[in-house]
Amino acid sequence: MLRDLLPTTTLMAPAIPNSPDSCSAAAPPTDLRDIDIDIPVFDLSHIQSERQAGEGFDPDYEENLLLSEFRRCCEDWGCFRLTNHGIPDALIGRVETLCRNVFKLPTETKEKNVSTVPYGGYIQGGSAAPFYESLGIGPHFEAIHEFSDLMWPHGNENFCQVMREYLEKKKELCDRIHKIILASLGVSNYYASHFEHCKLWFRMNEYQVSCDESSGLISLPAHTDGGSIAILHEDEVGGLQVLSKAGNWVNVKPTPNSFIVFLGDTLQAWSNKRFHSGKHRVIVKGRQSRLSLAFFTLFLDETAIDAPPELVDNEHPRHYRAFHYPEYIASKAANTITGEWENMLDAYAA
Repeated sequence: MLRDLLPTTTLMAPAIPNSPDSCSAAAPPTDLRDIDIDIPVFDLSHIQSERQAGEGFDPDYEENLLLSEFRRCCEDWGCFRLTNHGIPDALIGRVETLCRNVFKLPTETKEKNVSTVPYGGYIQGGSAAPFYESLGIGPHFEAIHEFSDLMWPHGNENFCQVMREYLEKKKELCDRIHKIILASLGVSNYYASHFEHCKLWFRMNEYQVSCDESSGLISLPAHTDGGSIAILHEDEVGGLQVLSKAGNWVNVKPTPNSFIVFLGDTLQAWSNKRFHSGKHRVIVKGRQSRLSLAFFTLFLDETAIDAPPELVDNEHPRHYRAFHYPEYIASKAANTITGEWENMLDAYAA
């Protein structure tokens, strides 16, 4: 039942240049006060099985108070913690081990992970993200074998099998989340045409600390994601922060058996700014390296990102012109390289 989507904690509103070796490259995050409240938490364990496999949710739920709470979370935060998501802990553990082993490969091997898509392949952080390293797999499941053949001389069948199982489950989870999001907006009928066949992208991220004075420095600057939604798994190290509506950086506490879901820029645009993308950053926590695994859904290249008429009215005039994902993400990537990490959607399409 949608009643089980209520937060289990109180909803509170309060390609990059090569990296230098110096730990002083990223300034400590002194701009805003950090606070230790948690982001909203949603439990999927009691959603009825027939709804999991359905084409969407009954539009009669639109006025349901519980669905309104979910909508308010997306309006105020642009993110939430997801528990009881259905992906086995043992599978997640195997994926973590496999990805850590990828980062141990020689740099010249990892650099083979190239892509013409912005943020698609190997990234080694620059002055804005000096501890960051990342590799990507996408935009479809077959890319897993292509990645494996690049990393290992004879491929790695175990890597391919485990990653395929994991990413298929992540895709199923994204489908469920998209349906809930659309139901909360009262536009469930757009699932098949706009969200069922999204492109998929997986990124493994590692943050390596190189000096004693690095704790508290920014590992990844404040930004929003460009796609529709992202599901993030992080290890126990911590360091992820989310910007609250009140203007504070909230320390996201690592919680076993949970994911963090971020709404992206293109979902913000498609929803006519009813929902907003969740701004987040990563800071260094002590001397431990940090691993995170991100799964992104992206609008198909040919799909116009244009708010449906049901979401445009006198109280909600159209905020953005229609655009397509490839052109937007190329613009976003170009501005990131020049140091402009924030507020790119409004500059591009408002």
